[in-house]
Amino acid sequence: MEKNLFSIKALSLSISLSWLLLLVVTSFPGRAATQSLTDAVFDITGQPLKSGGPYDVRTFIGNYPIIAIYTSNNRCRNLVAVDTVRRSAYSVNIQPANGQEPFIRRDNTVKFEFNNDPPCINSSVWQLAPPDPKNNGRQLVTLGGKKGKAGCDTARTWFKITKPPRYQDQNVYSIVSDSSDVCDIPVQPYYIAATGADVNGARVFAAVVGSPTALVFVPDN
Repeated sequence: MEKNLFSIKALSLSISLSWLLLLVVTSFPGRAATQSLTDAVFDITGQPLKSGGPYDVRTFIGNYPIIAIYTSNNRCRNLVAVDTVRRSAYSVNIQPANGQEPFIRRDNTVKFEFNNDPPCINSSVWQLAPPDPKNNGRQLVTLGGKKGKAGCDTARTWFKITKPPRYQDQNVYSIVSDSSDVCDIPVQPYYIAATGADVNGARVFAAVVGSPTALVFVPDN
């Protein structure tokens, strides 16, 4: 009899705790979700960026799309650039280094990849290329980045999305080349900006120490 009474009391306590938990959840809808997304990157509609996307990346000033172009010496579209003649944006897949993360978060390591591979490139993964002596030693953002897990072997393909101080109250961001979270080999982080003269109707992305290009993310529905 005492055993049955103990079981009934335990069951009653369990039910009471379940109702209390339900009351807390329903009284503060979205509270946990809001707290967990305070560091998320948001698109122009105010929604957090989902891992994988797809998204169009555009400049905040001018609304110019990010595309792949070729130089006059190379007919293969292997350079990431800001379009200046109103071509269509290239759809981008953004993946976090943490493959279990469902959202893209500020200052966390991510990889960018155009959803359509140019025919003459091994991959459409963005990478920060080594200094180019033909371009005054600049490090350009090119395609052909190595696919694979986060690590030193793929260090050049990893970036971070940061919030420029002047746009703290807007869903405007910049990109930084920074593999420090995935590789213990010291590498100087660089902002990414459209630089140099116009090439085939676009300005190529390159590593810079100064001001980065302000960007927004547009859902590619």
